[in-house]
Amino acid sequence: YCSPYSKKNFVVKVEFHNPYSSSEHDWDYGIMFRETADKQYRLALLSNQSWTLGLRNEDDWNLIENITLGSSLNLGSGQSNVIYLVVSGNQGYFFVNEEYISTLNLSQNNVAGDICVATGMYEGYELKGKTTSYSDFTIWSLP
Repeated sequence: YCSPYSKKNFVVKVEFHNPYSSSEHDWDYGIMFRETADKQYRLALLSNQSWTLGLRNEDDWNLIENITLGSSLNLGSGQSNVIYLVVSGNQGYFFVNEEYISTLNLSQNNVAGDICVATGMYEGYELKGKTTSYSDFTIWSLP
């Protein structure tokens, strides 16, 4: 789902509900942002307790970060994870479950664009017949 508002600077919050336990199968979910016709950032949480940040530029994919989260990610069936992302100019500030994770370099795509929730961003990170739900998808504008 994508917000109908195009934003360059914003705060977004979303709670993702795990589709099943990470011990059953891999899953992923996250936020796509500054999405235009030819570019988008993708920030993803993965059930292997890592997170990634990448930039799609037309058909090219550039992985910017791929880092282990550690214990801050809830992995069980029936559990959820809350992502906060603050985007301002060339930087982003990423939080999971109210824990600061990282400052993101966003200088490669510094334009207004759509903000979307996403799942199944990585091939093989989903199970047929299962769904990932989300709640509290909220966006606040920043100057």
